[in-house]
Amino acid sequence: MAVTVFRDGILFNRGPFRPYADAPTRALDFGAGPGTFVWAAKAVWPTLSHATLVEPSVPMTDVAK
Repeated sequence: MAVTVFRDGILFNRGPFRPYADAPTRALDFGAGPGTFVWAAKAVWPTLSHATLVEPSVPMTDVAK
């Protein structure tokens, strides 16, 4: 599934733009790499209070540490 995240909404599989009803407070990042999505998301959405990062690649997890 292709997901494009914008400050005020999201696109799934190039479908219609779906605006957020409220600013997000939680995020899930699968394939998180070094965690840069969370750094950027926190700067855009100060309301973000919880993030779950999943990185299945051991070498990338080592880079993130």
